[in-house]
Amino acid sequence: MSADDSSAGACGDPAAAGRLGSRRGQLVLVAAGVIAMGLLPVVIAYMQLGYAGMAASTPSATTPTDDARWAVERAAFSASTDLQGSRPWSARAAVASDAAARFDARVASIETGSVERGTVHEIERNGSAAAAWASASCPDGPGREFGPCEAIDGVVVQERGGDTHVVAIAVDLRTVVEGATYDGTYVVNAGVGGRLSD
Repeated sequence: MSADDSSAGACGDPAAAGRLGSRRGQLVLVAAGVIAMGLLPVVIAYMQLGYAGMAASTPSATTPTDDARWAVERAAFSASTDLQGSRPWSARAAVASDAAARFDARVASIETGSVERGTVHEIERNGSAAAAWASASCPDGPGREFGPCEAIDGVVVQERGGDTHVVAIAVDLRTVVEGATYDGTYVVNAGVGGRLSD
């Protein structure tokens, strides 16, 4: 008897061994299918909960302007994040110019984003509101080593530790809907997001 014959004899007949391997493969595929079907409701529930969480974090609008104001606040924050402390105070005009250009690019999508729904937003930086806020509300106080604020083309910058930080951006926001126009001037916090004043 050869080695091949003895191994075939130990397992039984070679055809039976092939059928056993085929059945194991089918069993593995069936088990994988059952597990996948069991996980499907979990995945669907997770996706629905994730969507509800995102919807809950979006402010609910009470006027047509509220959504635009929220978007302007986010635009101010995202336009200035990479610029915070990136250049010395002597380069503040360049930092303000970069922040203004980034901000304007972001608000362009806000202005055109709701036209199809019958709402038009016009957003412009307000230099005089920025200057008034910089002189009246520049962050300072005990324990702060901050320098002066300066308003440049609607962008308020401040010297902190010798570097330039974008503090705020002042904007005029006009929202036009059928039968109504809403106007407002807002100073938005460019450092952490959110509105500083109306």
